[in-house]
Amino acid sequence: MTIDELLYLFNNKKELTLKDNFIGKIIKELAYINCNINYEFIDEINREFSHQQYYKNTEPKISACILTLNESRTIDRCINSIKEDVDEIIVVDSGSTDNTLKIINERFTNAIVIKEQWNDDFSLLRNKAVEYTTNDWIFFIDADEYIDDQSKGKIKKIVNFLQPLDCQPYYISPYIKDHNGDQYTNTKRIFNKKFKLYYRGRVHEELFHDNYEFITDIGINVIMHHDGYKKEVMKNKDKILRNLQLIELMLKEEPLNIKWKFYFAKNLLNQSSESSKIKAEKILTTIIDSSRVEDPYFLKSFILLCQVYISKSDLSKLKESIHYIKSNKVPVPQFDLAYLEMVFTLMAFQSKLSYMSTAIEPMIAEINNSYISSNNNHIKNVISIIGFFTGDFDKYFKYLPDTDNLYEFNSRILLDKLNDSLRKNHK
Repeated sequence: MTIDELLYLFNNKKELTLKDNFIGKIIKELAYINCNINYEFIDEINREFSHQQYYKNTEPKISACILTLNESRTIDRCINSIKEDVDEIIVVDSGSTDNTLKIINERFTNAIVIKEQWNDDFSLLRNKAVEYTTNDWIFFIDADEYIDDQSKGKIKKIVNFLQPLDCQPYYISPYIKDHNGDQYTNTKRIFNKKFKLYYRGRVHEELFHDNYEFITDIGINVIMHHDGYKKEVMKNKDKILRNLQLIELMLKEEPLNIKWKFYFAKNLLNQSSESSKIKAEKILTTIIDSSRVEDPYFLKSFILLCQVYISKSDLSKLKESIHYIKSNKVPVPQFDLAYLEMVFTLMAFQSKLSYMSTAIEPMIAEINNSYISSNNNHIKNVISIIGFFTGDFDKYFKYLPDTDNLYEFNSRILLDKLNDSLRKNHK
């Protein structure tokens, strides 16, 4: 099967999934195909892709690779979730002192445990794990991840369908769903050893090939859950400090690689000190001034810098950034651009309201000849509303009118609606 044939199948996904056959059942599990091949689908092509044509008599053999270091909280859950999809489990442990190895040895006697010293390099451990495998197909899963119950058993079937694919190197990407609901694509977790892919980078490691800059990515509808970024886990395992140290090492080894500058800035922003945030902003600005727009880490840096402007309420720079994206057709995700525009509009609205409130508040005590309210209760009401929308609730309650001084557009209605909503959502 060529990549063109696979793309043809994927392009006709809706029609094929209506058929109750092998191809129909498998093609629906493909989520996306990201390749750099220029192709055109010709309507006249009407091939028959049968079960016999692509279903191999011998199922693919898959080796799962897991890196561990004090993973007693999750290792049982992880291995139990993959048993239907793999033929071999390789665990590379870098010095666990908890019950991780005891759990593996007692509950998963077929798992092969390899002990390797931690040398500040995740890629080194991943590449070592691949060396210990005896099967062609590799599936990497982290110890704090597990396959969703509805996705169990899918990986082997999908790999069986894709293994005849005759093209340049490719990897297969399940979805990863974080504990907070975030979903990640382009996870690059499944690949064949024949492609000679290898990991590079002490942290935030990625798959590379010596002769191919671009590697085809095939996304699949297999969901893996991950809870390793929960605050208590990050704190207990000191992941933030560990990652920052590894990124600093990468910056020394590859000082011109903007990937490490980006991650260094991102980690600085996770720190509470103002000096760290200032330093991060400078690094991100340098990346944008010296990098190509097409570089994915340029785009990530640009969006992260915009988030810095939002946190600082820097409307001027945020406005400039949005204008730059639009005028230069910077290929940021459309949802991100929409978010930046909405936040800018809201922040500008809040700024104007706050200015109006500050300007008019000193006039409340003055005598006026208003036809609406001689004691300025109508003005107090509007300032109360402004306090509600700008989050200044001290001001909101300070000028909240009593029930005898209600107006057509009054702030007490907002309080009533809020209370109603709170009651409905906390039953």
